[in-house]
Amino acid sequence: MLSLGHEFEAEMGYSPNTELDWRNQATAHSDCLLKYKEAAKFVIVSDIDDVLFPRIGDTYIEEFMKLSRDYPHAAGFMYDRYNTEVTTHLNPNKFSLSSLIDSSEIRDEWEDGKSVYNPERVFTAWIHWPGLTHQPGYKMQLVSSEQNIMVHMRKWKMVSHINVISMRGSRSDFIANGLPLTHFQGPPDAQSSTKKKLKSKARKALTALDGTFIAAPLGF
Repeated sequence: MLSLGHEFEAEMGYSPNTELDWRNQATAHSDCLLKYKEAAKFVIVSDIDDVLFPRIGDTYIEEFMKLSRDYPHAAGFMYDRYNTEVTTHLNPNKFSLSSLIDSSEIRDEWEDGKSVYNPERVFTAWIHWPGLTHQPGYKMQLVSSEQNIMVHMRKWKMVSHINVISMRGSRSDFIANGLPLTHFQGPPDAQSSTKKKLKSKARKALTALDGTFIAAPLGF
């Protein structure tokens, strides 16, 4: 956000930043889109608690490329979102990413979807869908919930002991009756492979972090 200074805001009687939709998220999203327009094939616009697990392809790029072949006139792809209940330990020293995923359950609670853009075909970005596309012939394509969804990790439970729920059902009704996230992700061998990759990459990233902790005040 752009600060105009306290004197100017005092003269106007209000801060323009407080009058912007969702603290001007649309500008931040469009800025990201324009910065990477020439470098990226696809841009995902989502919140930090919106998680997309590739299911149509083994990776993000494989999934988006397959969808692009299936829908050649798509400006991008919108995924339905379903609220997910996440359970984690009260003690941060006992936090486990594997346990968090294993104990998560997808609920039958739909919310507005989030989108993946083809930067060549979209002018502006917004939190749910683009404002403008390049040509009338291009449009956003809704991905069927049978194919994939975005997991909205909105509901958090902090407990002193985590019970991992084991449940198996049809993939066609994975959002019903609180299906465990592990079942939605894929077969056990795929889950094991994914966890190994995450642990390997996370270990390298965490060891490279600066140990200095800096706390800064939030400004609105």
